[in-house]
Amino acid sequence: MEFELERRKKETKEHDASIFYGMAVEGMKKGDAQAQNYWGLIRTNRRFRLYLLSYVTSHVGEWLTYIASLSTIEAIQAAKGMETTSGRVVSRLIIIRLVPNILFSPFGGILADGLDRRKVMICLDLVGAATVFLFVAAVQVRSIGLIYVATFIQECVSGLYEPSRSAILPMLVSGEEDMKRATTISGLAWSSVAAFGAALSGLVVGLFGVKTCFAIDCVTYVISAWLMWMVDGNWGTVTTEEDAHESLLDYIRGMLTEGTHYIWTSHFGGLVLIKATASLVYGGFDVLNVAFAERGSVKGRPFRLGILFACSGIGCLLGPMLVDPYTDVARPKTLQFTCVASFIFLTIGSIVLGFSTSFWIACTFTLIRAAGSSVLWINSSILIQKFCIPSLLGRVSSIGTSAALRILFGIFDWTPVR
Repeated sequence: MEFELERRKKETKEHDASIFYGMAVEGMKKGDAQAQNYWGLIRTNRRFRLYLLSYVTSHVGEWLTYIASLSTIEAIQAAKGMETTSGRVVSRLIIIRLVPNILFSPFGGILADGLDRRKVMICLDLVGAATVFLFVAAVQVRSIGLIYVATFIQECVSGLYEPSRSAILPMLVSGEEDMKRATTISGLAWSSVAAFGAALSGLVVGLFGVKTCFAIDCVTYVISAWLMWMVDGNWGTVTTEEDAHESLLDYIRGMLTEGTHYIWTSHFGGLVLIKATASLVYGGFDVLNVAFAERGSVKGRPFRLGILFACSGIGCLLGPMLVDPYTDVARPKTLQFTCVASFIFLTIGSIVLGFSTSFWIACTFTLIRAAGSSVLWINSSILIQKFCIPSLLGRVSSIGTSAALRILFGIFDWTPVR
């Protein structure tokens, strides 16, 4: 009798092991097939390929300017005899990067839904290129205040730009699966730039100086505009002129009211705010990254700051890649589950970072935290794109981003500074 029980237990274990092995093999096969599908989308869809190159190019410039701005502030304060960068000064820079997005994202949503999204992106890229000269002037006169002004103007452009960039993406592809792939690829592209562009930015600052970084940023804006100009066609969603006799103020008010009402009454309204809740941990770590980078010699600070941002980018790159084989846009619950699970990684990473005293431990758990944040951001975006009607996607995206940044702004009102 005992022998029979042992035999059955052994058979059960072997059966369970075979099931888990089969699931693993199936997941690997699905991952390989999806990798081919992702590459196929890039290879066969010229418009999306140009959009992706434009997106990557602009983000390279943004990282260069961000790292160069932090390094410039650090250099100016070091010239005044300060051994460490004031947390208050860095917090101000980050707040200034957030405020324009809070104020202008809703209006960017109106531009995205009311005009040709491609043309909006081209015009704003050219305006962004002109703002870079203010950064060069700030370095020349060694003025932190002028860096703040230049950052504010540049982020105003970004706040108007982002809704059009987000809203045009589903229009460049056909079908929900391609939409998911395109959104994931864009997120991975951002993560790759963050992973390698941040470290490269620190290296460029150290080798060639901040002026070179700002000059490259100006060029990236122009290249980004040129690439979007190569995406031919009409990319607007308005087909009637029923509002032609409205005043500008009434038109803006009507567009904002319509977008807000749509989110409030839709069944997916909570998805818009899920990014906002995740923002409880996003921005504060930019300040902490500077503090972690200051541990050690003064000469290596730009490099250490780049490494921390690189770890964040690598985490953002790995997270979506790990969960992608187990999500299906035709089954929204799989995407919802990954969004919920991502909070676990956010929590673990944040708690350990709060007690970390080692630079390399901070790097490790920055990677874990970033993996969770990337999964949350990308998969919630896919769900919004799936359920939102195209003519309102710009405003829905902008309101979600603005809400997230409002929470971020609230964090800095309570963040202790030195």
